[in-house]
Amino acid sequence: GQLEVEGILGINACVDENQFHELVDLFRSEDVNQDSCVRARSILKRNASDEQIAQIATAVKEAGDLDLDNPKVFSREITALRESIQKALGKKAMAIGKKQLSMIVDNCFKYHGATETAAMLDKIKSLGYKYSTIGAITASVFDMHIPGDKKMIVHQAEEQVVRIEKLHARGVLSDEGRYKEIIKIWKDAADKVENELKKGLDDFNPIWMMANSGARGSMGQIRQLAGMRGLMADPSGRTIELPVRSSFREGLSVLEYFISSHGG
Repeated sequence: GQLEVEGILGINACVDENQFHELVDLFRSEDVNQDSCVRARSILKRNASDEQIAQIATAVKEAGDLDLDNPKVFSREITALRESIQKALGKKAMAIGKKQLSMIVDNCFKYHGATETAAMLDKIKSLGYKYSTIGAITASVFDMHIPGDKKMIVHQAEEQVVRIEKLHARGVLSDEGRYKEIIKIWKDAADKVENELKKGLDDFNPIWMMANSGARGSMGQIRQLAGMRGLMADPSGRTIELPVRSSFREGLSVLEYFISSHGG
């Protein structure tokens, strides 16, 4: 009968059982050379590239839990094979940060074992030391730019707080309701300032590079540097409803410094 082999790297091919087993035997060979790639391409009856054929071969070899001699089982478990291809380590063009490094190490250990993972980690370490020495990062207070819309965002938040205070004075809102609404207003304002700040950051801004890569800091801390510190907590852990409107770049007032001394 006919076997439909679909979903592998977007290659759709129709092969009979003999061709299927021939293809599997080819992929089980020790090496996938130029000749075998050409042979595999002819079996698939598609213009698959050498790179695609090599990736299929790698995935088939790594999917040891699949019964490749049984077409029915293979058909049922084709999804597992596709996932093996997608998760296999390959050449990808992307910026590598802390999370991406973790993913690479995890996949390498999962598919290639501890020995190769240890060797890869040594290479990553050497690469990191080399380029951090060559390209080092320095940070200046002038690397952070205060968002142009910050004043408008803070002013709008202040107007909303005034409306909430009036509703509370008329008895429409309880003390707790007033408190929750004011906290929400200032949290939203801080988020808006953070978003505006993020828009103005260049991809090669030193502080953004440190935070975005996962090396040091976070976007919240960048917001405190050049946006606004925002809401602080008192010693009991309750959020103080009066926010710190200034950033470290602008400098804090005496009252804001006192509020900040409690922590965040």
